[in-house]
Amino acid sequence: MPVDVFLEICAYLTPPDFSNIAQASKTLRALILSPSCASLWQISRRAIGVPELECDDLTDTQLVTLFYSNKCQKCGKTSIGKADFTLRKKYCKACRKLEWIKPLHLCLDFHLATAACLPKTRFPPSDWNYRRATRYCSLSSATYISNKLYELQAKDAELDKANSKPANTSRSKKKGAASTAVSSTLLTDFIKERKSYIIKVENDGDRLHSAAVSFKHNLMENREEERISKAEQSKKRYLDIRQRCLGLGYSHEDFYGSFRTSAIVNKPELLTEDAWTKIQPSVIRLFEKDRAAAAVAAEKRGQHSKQNMLRVVYEKVRGQSEAPDAFLIFGDFLFLEHVRPFWESESDFDQEKWDAAVDSIKADVKEHSEARRILAIRTILSATSGTDLNQLNPNPELYPEEEYGDEFFERFSSHLFCTLPSCRNRVRWWYGNGSNSARTLFFDSLPSLIKHQQALHSNVRFDSTPSPGHFELSEKMADVVQAFATAAELNVNARRPFDMDFRFFKWANAPTRKSRIWAWKDLLDEIHRKMSGKRKTIQTPEFTLANYYEQTEASTSSGQSVTLAGVEALFEGTYPANGQDDQDLQAIEPSGADGENEDEDEDEYSYEDDDEEEDEEENMAHGFVVKEEDEDDA
Repeated sequence: MPVDVFLEICAYLTPPDFSNIAQASKTLRALILSPSCASLWQISRRAIGVPELECDDLTDTQLVTLFYSNKCQKCGKTSIGKADFTLRKKYCKACRKLEWIKPLHLCLDFHLATAACLPKTRFPPSDWNYRRATRYCSLSSATYISNKLYELQAKDAELDKANSKPANTSRSKKKGAASTAVSSTLLTDFIKERKSYIIKVENDGDRLHSAAVSFKHNLMENREEERISKAEQSKKRYLDIRQRCLGLGYSHEDFYGSFRTSAIVNKPELLTEDAWTKIQPSVIRLFEKDRAAAAVAAEKRGQHSKQNMLRVVYEKVRGQSEAPDAFLIFGDFLFLEHVRPFWESESDFDQEKWDAAVDSIKADVKEHSEARRILAIRTILSATSGTDLNQLNPNPELYPEEEYGDEFFERFSSHLFCTLPSCRNRVRWWYGNGSNSARTLFFDSLPSLIKHQQALHSNVRFDSTPSPGHFELSEKMADVVQAFATAAELNVNARRPFDMDFRFFKWANAPTRKSRIWAWKDLLDEIHRKMSGKRKTIQTPEFTLANYYEQTEASTSSGQSVTLAGVEALFEGTYPANGQDDQDLQAIEPSGADGENEDEDEDEYSYEDDDEEEDEEENMAHGFVVKEEDEDDA
């Protein structure tokens, strides 16, 4: 293409277009930045409202970068927002906080005249849309100017030393003083130049900021007009296609689903005869797809209604079982071999057929329970030994009840996580309606897990045949449980101790803002959530036991206090070993050991509140008295 034609085309381009062309190749860059294209830059700048500048320290490419670039000039981060035209910088928020500094905060290492030689902006580093009376300057510019001032000051000193002549007369001293005053012009001239430069730069900064705001406002208006125009064209196209489909024999009931959201139908272009000929087969396929989806939805609605009718007979079978609270949930019950035909068939529910199939259904329940037990054993062995789950034989004869019974599942290393939806419930606040209660992901033995699912997840439904058990235990989480046991000095193959809920841990190698004292269930839930995320990965956790109840007392709702040693004594019926501090026994004392002491305790405390009297009677019935602390001691 001839250069003249190319330059004529460039006359209709904007500065961002020039910048993109300059990055295409070295030849185009040399052409765009050549003096012959200077007039084109000026024309495009006037077209978008960029004013003429008093100061000539910015080239056309630098000005385009400040206006249109979305990268931080320091760290390269994208989507950084606005530029500061006074400081000639475009930084992200993090870099602005490091770079922006108040002139009064310049330390003594800077030259005293540094603040007077720096341009200052009224935009703070944090709030970018608000102008303040406080001014900010650039730290890198302050360092450069300070070094320059020190350099000029040293040159002035050298000139003063060279021009000064040693003499003893008063006349020679006066001449030396005059030469010293003249030799300081390097520093003073530089300061004067910087002050005049600052006035021009700040004026240009205000004008460029106003131009940028106007340009953004006009750009948003143009985009809104374009959006409205496209919406009108899309609506006309949709109505035109709909009218043509009605002529093909379709009804108004067919215009739903993917037809309304299809890009072919809602494209912002007017429909022509040629375009309709091309898209007609695709539109017909959309109708077929929507009709098939509607048929499937209608079938599911019919199945759900039949499933709801089976709820009554499910509750009857569950009530006749040995352990109703450990019965399989309703979602699993629906997919049993002899239950599934009652809601999948098109015929209505027949009570006689159900009565004839009750024995088979009970046998299916036992089979499902056994399959769930075998799967739980294989999952635990796979996580603790590192063996693949598929390599473990599912034969029930290899896992007898004597070896893999309740004692096996009560081990701390044999606990399982619940995988049913909405088991973990994080706190969420609603304006005016309070918040929901927080609930961690359930983690306990298999018998407790079955009862938990029956109590909390009994209404869960499944679209396809579910697995026998809704639990998991990965190898990583088994290592986490081992780390808890190591930190608490527990045997991981023994039953979880009763006081585990009273032990608190500190996450030693935790990520940011996670290194604090945790209850073990909350910490385990947080680690499981982190490890289950697709984008979040953490290293193998390390824990240390925090003697929370030994160091600080845990206050109860009634203002009383209980220590860890006292809790152990309460549950075990014993007291701490001899020689231990009496402080551990301050919360719990036996009642009834001495009749006189019991009378003294009753006379010593007088309760005015009926609720406190009821609490005292309940404590006495259990064989212990809880002392209240004095306010001064608390």
